Amino acid sequence: MKLSMVLLFLAFCSINVSHAQSDSMSPYAQKNYFKQNYPNPFNPTTTVPYYLSENSIVIVTITNLIGQKMAELINEPQTQGEHSFEFDGSKFHSGIYWLKLETKGQEIALLKITLIK
Repeated sequence: MKLSMVLLFLAFCSINVSHAQSDSMSPYAQKNYFKQNYPNPFNPTTTVPYYLSENSIVIVTITNLIGQKMAELINEPQTQGEHSFEFDGSKFHSGIYWLKLETKGQEIALLKITLIK
């Protein structure tokens, strides 16, 4: 049962990982998305840029590969446009994690990040 849930989660995540160009004519211009974090892999900090298509309450969480929530990184109102935050992974073990960006129940953007110690 657990293996099938992990496979389902990974399949969902691989389908919905959002990447985008900054071109306003891009189909991503109307969606929330993460840009690639840098550096990646990282130790212990990385910068995570993202874009919001409209003003909204933003929730960013980090989960492990089996979907367990490890921490809530952001939970606040933010304006439309480009944003970024620095993630400090010094309290986490080496591994692959997912960042999840949610706004007002809209689509969820996901980003896979790799922490190497």
